[in-house]
Amino acid sequence: MKAKSLAIAIIALCGTASTGAVQVDDGFSQSALSRVEILVTDKALTLLQIQKLKFSQPAASQIGLRATESVWLRLPVESAAAVKVPLVARYEFPWTDRAEFFVVRENGEVISSSLGGDTVKGRRTERLPLVRFELQPQERLTVYLKVTTVARAAAQINLYRRESLSPRVFAELLAQGAFVGVVCMLLIFHLNMYIATRDAMLRSYLGYILTVSLFMPLRSGILPQFLFGEYAHLSDMVWVILVSATYFTGVSSARALLSLKTTDPRADRLLSVLQVLTLTPALVLFVGRREAFIAENIAALFVGPPLLVLGLMHVFQKRQHALYFVVGFSVPIIAAIADNLVEAGVLPAFALRNEMLPAAMLFEFLLFAQIIYRKLADSETARVRDHERLTRFRSELAFASAIQKSLLPPLAQTFGRIEVRAAYRSEKAVGNDYFDVLEAGKNSIGVLLTDAGAGRASSLAAALDVSAVRMAFRNSFSAGAEPDVVMQRMFAMLEPVTKSRPVAATYVTLNTDTGFVRGYLHMNPVPVVVRAGGAREAIFSDNEDIPLTQKFDLQLRPGDTLVLATTGIARRINLVRDRLHPRERVDKMQQRPRLSAARTKRRARDDMTLITLHYAEAQS
Repeated sequence: MKAKSLAIAIIALCGTASTGAVQVDDGFSQSALSRVEILVTDKALTLLQIQKLKFSQPAASQIGLRATESVWLRLPVESAAAVKVPLVARYEFPWTDRAEFFVVRENGEVISSSLGGDTVKGRRTERLPLVRFELQPQERLTVYLKVTTVARAAAQINLYRRESLSPRVFAELLAQGAFVGVVCMLLIFHLNMYIATRDAMLRSYLGYILTVSLFMPLRSGILPQFLFGEYAHLSDMVWVILVSATYFTGVSSARALLSLKTTDPRADRLLSVLQVLTLTPALVLFVGRREAFIAENIAALFVGPPLLVLGLMHVFQKRQHALYFVVGFSVPIIAAIADNLVEAGVLPAFALRNEMLPAAMLFEFLLFAQIIYRKLADSETARVRDHERLTRFRSELAFASAIQKSLLPPLAQTFGRIEVRAAYRSEKAVGNDYFDVLEAGKNSIGVLLTDAGAGRASSLAAALDVSAVRMAFRNSFSAGAEPDVVMQRMFAMLEPVTKSRPVAATYVTLNTDTGFVRGYLHMNPVPVVVRAGGAREAIFSDNEDIPLTQKFDLQLRPGDTLVLATTGIARRINLVRDRLHPRERVDKMQQRPRLSAARTKRRARDDMTLITLHYAEAQS
């Protein structure tokens, strides 16, 4: 009989009570197919014992098989002419522990036998179990095949003639090569993107592609058997480790693609715990292979459905790109469920079944890539907009800073016996402090120090506030007017500004001949007098309950210095206990007009303005 191919799939689900199926498909012919007999047993029987037992024809193309059972298949073979038959057992899935072949004559003589499987130790001449026998004319032989699977379901063995195996192996390796080639192109392309962007989402995506591309070829028994050879039993351990890694990277990729850290932090924390638990199957390998496979199936239940439900929730909430995730993630799940149903015997085998899951994974990769491309495009668009906004803001700040600096008077002036020196340090691009010095008559000057920066950030509006203070002060100023009168006029004009942001002010008039000072204080720190001998004193005692607005009079003696400061100075320097003389402090501040960025972050972001009014000795 001219045999072409006989495929026998043996499927045993994990667990003591789980069942699988034996599928007989694509036989020699319909008449030869009907002569295949099957015996399922959980006993360790020899060939002599099994020949005495009764075999039965399968009622259907699939029969149930428990995980601890063995299956014997008996196939009568006859031929009208002499023919050499080399049958090769090829593992579609590398989970078969032991496969034994016997070719028996009608008189019980065993003319050929072969042994293979994961539990067989030692080097074999053939990496795939092979049995050869020769049919004489009109001779009748019986082929027995015994397969034992205890580690995992989906242990599938195919029997082929030697000459028909090579094209099948080539075709399947070509399909696997195409899958690996596409995956390699995706890896190289996205790796270059990751090197350029250092995006965490791309890193998770690359890890997911890498782990899937490693474990997917192990679904076929060809690659592990040719790679591992007599150590093919190690491939199931590698499988479990790679599947655990795939679960781990899959959860990580889902967290990144759905942006859970920002959109749903609670779900992100739960998935981070689940992500660690997905490594359990790999750890269970230390207990045993069978337990590891059971843990793998349980882990799949805790990974697939929760992520799919979470994606659907994001779709219902109309989250961006969630539909791509749901479609891309559900297609491999549907393919895996269909594959398991075929293995369990619920669905009949169909063409391209082995290629279904790799194709689904490629489809998932492409949809996930679409999410990444769209997010990166959105990020780039937002970056361009932010850059344009930052450019406009910087130009605005430069204009506002120019306005603010142009409003300030000279930092050093002399009026008679009064030497006026000022130091101004801005903590922001546009400062909020302002000071002004005007002659209030023949022998009198007026000095104003304000802080208009409460609640105002660095912007053009801050410069406009300072400009409004300057305009209001100069419009309110008049020679000989009392300080409180000038300030009341100024605050009346500044009412639109002071409603939302208070303006602190210190205004003094000083006689340049006699050194008599009359002042007005509103929310600014108390002025300090430094006597000629070095003694320092505030014009108000610390024990006094100073109101927000206060008038004061003061007589300076020759050599005395009156120090005016804003809140920024008072928060950093105690002027009463300062070791430096006010003029030295002014010089130091002028040498460092602005704090460093590191110090600015640690300190209050207030401008610092210090004015010293020194009453010099009379010249002889």
